[in-house]
Amino acid sequence: MINWPQRGNDYGEGVQRLVQSPEERSQFLQEARWHSQSFARFIQAQLGRRYGLATGIFPRQAGAMGGGAFALHPYFRESRRLVGTAIVREQDILPMAGGRVAALPQDERGVTAIAIGNYANDHHYATIKFPVKPKSIRWGGRWTGTPFTLPYGSLVPAEVNGLLVSDKNMGVSHIANGATRLQPAVLGVGQAAGMAAALCIEKGCQPRELPVRELQEALLLDRTAPSAVIPLFNVAPAHPDWLGWQRYYLDRPDAYPIDGNAPTPAPPVQEWVAPLKSIQRISGNLQHRAEEGYTIVLSQPIGQKRTLALVTLRSEVDQLLRTIPSGQFLKLWGRVNLAGQWFVVDRVAWAQRRTDI
Repeated sequence: MINWPQRGNDYGEGVQRLVQSPEERSQFLQEARWHSQSFARFIQAQLGRRYGLATGIFPRQAGAMGGGAFALHPYFRESRRLVGTAIVREQDILPMAGGRVAALPQDERGVTAIAIGNYANDHHYATIKFPVKPKSIRWGGRWTGTPFTLPYGSLVPAEVNGLLVSDKNMGVSHIANGATRLQPAVLGVGQAAGMAAALCIEKGCQPRELPVRELQEALLLDRTAPSAVIPLFNVAPAHPDWLGWQRYYLDRPDAYPIDGNAPTPAPPVQEWVAPLKSIQRISGNLQHRAEEGYTIVLSQPIGQKRTLALVTLRSEVDQLLRTIPSGQFLKLWGRVNLAGQWFVVDRVAWAQRRTDI
């Protein structure tokens, strides 16, 4: 599989033909296949024929434009979308002024958030440029997207009863779709849609009549997979105060912090970091890079690597790395990823002198 967005095998010339006549749709798909074939030939011409086509992957079908080395059907990153009781726009997924999270969606009943996303405004076409606003941030030593939430109304048709949608079909604008289409977001939307359907059956009501607060509570208390509806950097689901802060901001949306951090201390590491069989310890000198990036110069090389980038998924580690001066000697616990050339940090120990840790 090749997924090369910029100047690669994306194709969108006259894409409106996909929803016009069967002949125009067929012509578009044929052009897209030719485009992919040309891109594969370009790779071979530039890098050598050691890069070949996997000719026996897909079955060939009579009259089909796919098969053999090419998929039977192209991948569409967008689908037809619902006209919902709420429509998610680009403005709804951008960070609040001076903050690192988007505002919570609300209506007259209160906060309507039922799923979380955080991807960037991702649009790429061969000949079209959309003036999208950036929503990426540096966090944990890497780039990530601004967290945002999706409202329940984006799953509920504006006019049709007895129907809920999920996946890419929810009510979003074309621009917002670039961020909402990603699997983590649509998985959360699918869980919310399924839970809403079950609650509607239990209550004997239409989806538009379902109290959103009841749906949110059901998602938070799901025994199999509790689902957050409020993005918080420093209060992950394993945190002992997670449920309390989720409910707090659902009931008090005006108190939601623009930096995405609840005013609560991190619990002791040993109380909430799950034991990892693959845990490793490394040591070395911290080096700050531009824009909140970090590397460590290892005291003892790992294989051929003397330097690794540092990334973390833990808010308290992220905040600590920002404050430790460059050149400081550290001991770190976590997991190494040699393919990515980084170390995922779970715990940090440091002092003014090496002998102190």
